[in-house]
Amino acid sequence: MTVPLTVGIAAVLGTLATAPLSLDGRVLDVLGILALYAYTCVSRETRLVRAGVLLALAVFACNAWIARERAPHVAELRTARYAALALARTRDDGAASSFAAVLDGGLTVLAHVRGTPPPPGERLVLRGRLEPFDGPRNPGEPSQVELERERGFDAQLARAEILQTRAPSLQDPRVVLARAHAWALAQLRSRLGEPAASIVAGELWGERADLPPDVRAQFQETGTVHVLVTAGLHLGVVAAIVVALLSFCSVPRMPACALAIVAVWAFALWSGEQLPAMRAAVMVTVALVAHAFGRASFSWNALALAAIAIAALRPLSVATPSFALSFSCGGAISHALQRSSTLWMPMEHCPPRFAKRSR
Repeated sequence: MTVPLTVGIAAVLGTLATAPLSLDGRVLDVLGILALYAYTCVSRETRLVRAGVLLALAVFACNAWIARERAPHVAELRTARYAALALARTRDDGAASSFAAVLDGGLTVLAHVRGTPPPPGERLVLRGRLEPFDGPRNPGEPSQVELERERGFDAQLARAEILQTRAPSLQDPRVVLARAHAWALAQLRSRLGEPAASIVAGELWGERADLPPDVRAQFQETGTVHVLVTAGLHLGVVAAIVVALLSFCSVPRMPACALAIVAVWAFALWSGEQLPAMRAAVMVTVALVAHAFGRASFSWNALALAAIAIAALRPLSVATPSFALSFSCGGAISHALQRSSTLWMPMEHCPPRFAKRSR
């Protein structure tokens, strides 16, 4: 086991040490920490590596604890008035709609109103009930709190009523992005029509507000709703297209990878900086940096570096199922690619233990 992989495992286990896990999860985390340290002792790692593992466990545990303490904790409150800034719509079926709004206190909420939602950028005075999202109803079920946190929401404003509208604010980057999405959706509608325009918009930046209920249900029933969430699939395609085009134009590998990284992060920001997109952008960036320096793009070290970056920047996402799915899939791809490269490796370049087996 390499040093980056050892430190990456320590970073994830340390982050999980302060997460609100179930009893089974807590036991697995403790066993994982003990097994990791036992491995460093049995494999005769240097004292520096063992000290680095302990330091990573402590540092990432403290980082996760600080992030959890600073995260907004919303308790159920009485109905009140709130000054807010309207952002993008999330659902609009005519009779009722939902839109993202930023309260003056700093909370990003999902406001549920009747009728058409306000355009992005308008300053509003809302009256509604600020409520936390529901936790898991049964053991093992996904928590709505975690799902909405990945979308960037801290709470919801139920039964909201727009009491007053003010002049729109165009200086907030989030407003500029929301208006750019609205303009892009209008261009798609003028060329493709519905529901094709909403489907393409969902694939490009996660737009699902105008999807008809029957189309949305079809995506959910067939298990393909992840296509409408900007994540690793979309960012990987962007990186592959940029690198392929630049390589075709004879651009050297290092500048091509640098430009691909810029394109990946630009697309992640365009998609709204949602957690799956940012996590995928980190993983793709690590793979491109490895490729730029002539190393394997899909390797355990690259996966470990991506895990370290995400555990440091977004520690609250480490305990979510999406983190486990993303890195388990990434690990499976890395293992499969390494296996296939070994099986197809010429005999003279094959490691001794594989050469003996082949003979």
